[in-house]
Amino acid sequence: MNVHHERNGRDRVRTVDPELLHHQVRSGRSIVVVDVRPTAAYRGSRGRIPGAISLPIAQLVARRAELEQHRHRPIVVVADDEAGSRLGALELEVAGFTEVSALEGGMQRWLELRLPIVVPTPPPPPLPH
Repeated sequence: MNVHHERNGRDRVRTVDPELLHHQVRSGRSIVVVDVRPTAAYRGSRGRIPGAISLPIAQLVARRAELEQHRHRPIVVVADDEAGSRLGALELEVAGFTEVSALEGGMQRWLELRLPIVVPTPPPPPLPH
């Protein structure tokens, strides 16, 4: 995966361009997209990246075992913005995950580029009695 490298804490986390991620996922590359936004945002009307799994940042360390099967696969972390994406990626790196990147610009950038999203369908109205 083509990524950018930076140094010093959160700034040293690798990043991946949203359009590149979209192309790689669409072409069948085995990439795990981890959405660290709160569950309400993941399920909300702004949508989520297709195929992304939800692991809110507040639960990321406690629930990292759910990612163990993906430990040696490329993982891209997405939050609302790039700073949050980098923070989530750094937490996974500290936990020993080796192929972790943050989404450049976060979900905000993904939406600005009008890349595909999954938006939940509202429940049908209740039936009259």
